[in-house]
Amino acid sequence: MYLQPVWLSWTKGKYSYALNYGVWAPTGRYKPHDLDNGGHGYWSHNVRVAGRMKPIPRLSLSLATTLEMNQWQKDTDFKEGSHLTVDMGGSYILDGRGDEIGLFGHYTSQISDDKGTNGGFVSDRIAGIGGFGSYWIKPMKVGLMGRITQNFNVKNRFGGTAVQVGVNYLIPAAH
Repeated sequence: MYLQPVWLSWTKGKYSYALNYGVWAPTGRYKPHDLDNGGHGYWSHNVRVAGRMKPIPRLSLSLATTLEMNQWQKDTDFKEGSHLTVDMGGSYILDGRGDEIGLFGHYTSQISDDKGTNGGFVSDRIAGIGGFGSYWIKPMKVGLMGRITQNFNVKNRFGGTAVQVGVNYLIPAAH
């Protein structure tokens, strides 16, 4: 379960900024060495700083960094190292309906060593680039989205091509 108790954001002109803190809670069953664990058995803290620029109203460019810091795993002598992630992207609104296309990239790398006597003690990293699009069936209410990511520079992680499709549904704001 991911909890995000802090989400600060502000906008000044064409620029928007955000500072977030969130935590992955060790929910789900965890027992050392079991193959069917529902969780990782440890807390993971995330601090994210992001910025966005809109040089023209329909174009948005963004950059964000996330630092992930892990705690000791339950009932083991293992602590996974910290990770740093950089995400960047751009999107363009095609029309007044809100249909959108965009490109993005990401890079994640383990920046500190694993600790303890258990575990593999191998660092990991992954990078990827991709594109996305969204189309509103009923403008600004119900839409479809698609995304494709080609991962590369992979070390000790799953790589390859990822394809996602989904449905967007906007819940009206309560007045």
